[in-house]
Amino acid sequence: MKLVGAIGTAVLSLSLGIGIPVYAEQEQHDQQEENKEKPAQETEKKAQPEKPAAHASGGRIPADRFKANFGREHRFRVSEGDYRNRRFQYGGYSFGFVSVWPSNWLYSQDVFVIENGGVYYLCNANYPGVTLTLSLTL
Repeated sequence: MKLVGAIGTAVLSLSLGIGIPVYAEQEQHDQQEENKEKPAQETEKKAQPEKPAAHASGGRIPADRFKANFGREHRFRVSEGDYRNRRFQYGGYSFGFVSVWPSNWLYSQDVFVIENGGVYYLCNANYPGVTLTLSLTL
């Protein structure tokens, strides 16, 4: 009886041992077929223009208008109420606050808007290098 059990186990092992590589080969073949299709799909995706970052999706201020109304020489104040409402208006444009108000900035201090790489930032001359990211609504 033990011999029959041992032979049955050996036959089962052999059939599984043979079946696994065949299944693995079929799976590799399927993956290769999928990979052949991917380069064409990726090329199509690359041909489409990239979407702008979410906080810059409102558009851009024309350079002449930006120079006339924004930058270090055009300072203003943002109230605490503006920050609580998550937006303010200045220079004919509406801005939203994307990042958190820096803890060391006072609402009584002058701020100004700069643009860098298509992204608008609120700056405080008292704390150079610290900026607050803004969104623009046209």
